[in-house]
Amino acid sequence: MNEQLMTPNQTALVEIRNEIETHRERFDKYPHSGRVIDSYLIYLSLNYDLLKCTPNSLVKCLLEAVILKLDFTKSKGQLCIIAYKNLAELMVEYRGFVDVILRNNKDVAYVDGKAVYEGDHVEISNDRINHILCPFGKDRGKMIGVYAKAVYKAGGERNVVLYADDIQKIRACAPQKYVWDKWPDQMAIKSAVRRLCKLFPMSEDLSNVIESLDRQTELGQAEPPLPLDESMAIKMQEAGLETEGETPIDVVIDSAAAELPESGDSVTQPGGLDRASLEKDRKARETQTDIFKGENDE
Repeated sequence: MNEQLMTPNQTALVEIRNEIETHRERFDKYPHSGRVIDSYLIYLSLNYDLLKCTPNSLVKCLLEAVILKLDFTKSKGQLCIIAYKNLAELMVEYRGFVDVILRNNKDVAYVDGKAVYEGDHVEISNDRINHILCPFGKDRGKMIGVYAKAVYKAGGERNVVLYADDIQKIRACAPQKYVWDKWPDQMAIKSAVRRLCKLFPMSEDLSNVIESLDRQTELGQAEPPLPLDESMAIKMQEAGLETEGETPIDVVIDSAAAELPESGDSVTQPGGLDRASLEKDRKARETQTDIFKGENDE
């Protein structure tokens, strides 16, 4: 396709393809990578808003998907990508957790997860859950809990129950709060399924999936550190420097020397915007520009 005739979105997709080819040797270590890459490129072509994210973060999502042996095929419902500021983050969906459990536990017949509402009737006894839905035509009320269960082919089940206060704690620690605002019941069910995963023997696949979500929504985890650009933007705003139209790090580099404090006594607070901390931030940014640098081959 003539580059002059390409739209900005098409150009961005070409850049992503080129970035993938740059690391082709690494992806080729996984026999299934071709299938995942194909589904990934289709997914991006249907979700152009994600192309506003940094190419580095988008390719990182692809690498994680390949390692997890899950793909972006819409009908499978295994994975999705969300934008957090200008960074892309991979999210394992409910179906992705279920598929990993079934893939690694051949004695499990099926996995189920449901939200429980005030109008429902639920009995939990002897590690079994009996859930009777509220009759049709009646108000189910608000969600008061969720559960996930794995039912064995030979009988019996394993289950996890999360009550309303459990859900609130998880939600409060989630970095993607707007996702919870939009799909609270689905996110709560996924949290229960995730905990269910931990009840099974830790295969490599299951461990990878749990580790992936641990980085996103671990109970008790503090809010993730702000991306470098955002943390620097806050420092700029505190110092009264304008950042509109530029990344914060560019503003720092382009600022006149006289405007920058000489020591830890910044214009706002100790250590807030001194030369040493700015240089440290710059070096940290440089070391993070390539997710593959310094990473040991697996």
